[in-house]
Amino acid sequence: ALFHGDEQAIRAAIDYTDPDTGLKVTVNRVTGQAGYGSRYVFADIYAPGGGDPVGQAEFTIHDPTVGDVPTAFVNGLFVQGKSDNQPGGDFRRQGFGTRYRHHFESALKAAGIRELRLHTIKDGGIFWARAGFDFAAPDSRQDIVARARTWLVSHPLPEWKRQIEELAARGDSTPLEWLMLGWTPYASTWPGRQIMN
Repeated sequence: ALFHGDEQAIRAAIDYTDPDTGLKVTVNRVTGQAGYGSRYVFADIYAPGGGDPVGQAEFTIHDPTVGDVPTAFVNGLFVQGKSDNQPGGDFRRQGFGTRYRHHFESALKAAGIRELRLHTIKDGGIFWARAGFDFAAPDSRQDIVARARTWLVSHPLPEWKRQIEELAARGDSTPLEWLMLGWTPYASTWPGRQIMN
């Protein structure tokens, strides 16, 4: 039902009210022709008291042709930090993203979508890596390799170079492995975090 233009089903899959924070995800626009390719979905995230959005989400829902796998793409999902003019404070790091991902994945599975992909890693790469997402294609992995090598230019330590090249040489390295590169307990930043940000 999520495919072939059922906008109500799309809204039902994406709209969500978080039980812990009260954040509310509301679809504000669905574009693209039903049954002719992909639908593009734009949603706002509101604090419990309403007001201006405190975040946004964008999705692409691929209407499969014969033989294609039904796929949804997460183009971006973010909640902003503390704002003086926004009621409710800072909603980051309260588990909203994880709970929303579980809601969204369940709704997609119920609609017959078998694959969920990130369209980009540059927004929320840390979150998505920790959530267990993998690279969709070898060129996605190569983008991270290029970012890591660029990072090395300003951090030319032999140990980091060795670790980065070891991961780069493996064709099966995961986003989580890249994220955890150089991590130590209680660190506020580390090489993998800087690379994935």
